Amino acid sequence: VLGDALKSSPIMRDVLSEASAIVKWFNSHNHALSLLHAEERLTHDKILALILPVLTRWTSHFLSINWLLTVREAITEVVKLYEPELIASVGRDSASIAAARKVIMSIKDNNLWEQLIRYMGTILSILLLNLLVVHISFSNLSPWLLYYYRPHTHGWIMFF
Repeated sequence: VLGDALKSSPIMRDVLSEASAIVKWFNSHNHALSLLHAEERLTHDKILALILPVLTRWTSHFLSINWLLTVREAITEVVKLYEPELIASVGRDSASIAAARKVIMSIKDNNLWEQLIRYMGTILSILLLNLLVVHISFSNLSPWLLYYYRPHTHGWIMFF
């Protein structure tokens, strides 16, 4: 349901597609992922896994974007410091080089990050609307979820 709602807007679909492309690219390139993990250790003192949304799990859309936004600083720093190395690490295949350049351009695009932050609000609104429906059956659920949301860091405490 959440995936369908998010993909109903062509702009939102494009932004989510770009975000997924970033996650897929880093997860499928060991060298890039190791650079990201090293930067995350410096930035956050921990490593977060980049996850792809799963169609049947509505929280995965939220967590995928949330975690991507959480590691934004580390990802942009890796691109800033290691862009030539990232491109060289994919090999000599022109399609791979083009894909790497496209992902790097997406990471450098501040508009993408702003739209992802905006869509976090949309996702949160959908989740809270669902929460109101669920609230009728489970009266203790909404205070619990709202308690664990940390709006100042754009994120949930990660144990979903």
